[in-house]
Amino acid sequence: FKAYLAFGDLTNALQLVAGQLASEPDNIAALNNQAAILIQLNQAAAAIPFLDHALAITNSPAIRLNRAIAYMFSTNLPAAEADYHQLENLPVDIFSVHYGLAQIAEQRHDTNLAIHHFAICLSNVPPGTVNWEAARMHLEVLRNPASHDQTGK
Repeated sequence: FKAYLAFGDLTNALQLVAGQLASEPDNIAALNNQAAILIQLNQAAAAIPFLDHALAITNSPAIRLNRAIAYMFSTNLPAAEADYHQLENLPVDIFSVHYGLAQIAEQRHDTNLAIHHFAICLSNVPPGTVNWEAARMHLEVLRNPASHDQTGK
């Protein structure tokens, strides 16, 4: 499985995980892996039932985070937001939670809320990291939209 992922062979990785699930339908790791691969294949909506099944067995914050991501990519913003809010006080990567909430706020055109969440992101990762730069760029665009207008207007 790891070799397939390392080489970007998601199709074979998916087949391997499907085989695991056929013999062990309650295998939490396999359910989560299946969902993660589906999300990478731009099939986020198809990932949600696997994550729902895993959450029915365990209340893992990591699986809830993956479901929030799947909901967001499948444009079910209310469900994504509900999952992210449930994660706010759980032992998960706070950057990921607030980055997701910021993206939802951006999609809803709520600039102030997006700025709030991206600012929290910046305060929870070391400066200069990939995540810090991503949050900083979003903040810059939100705070100065005219300077990033590609039309020159």
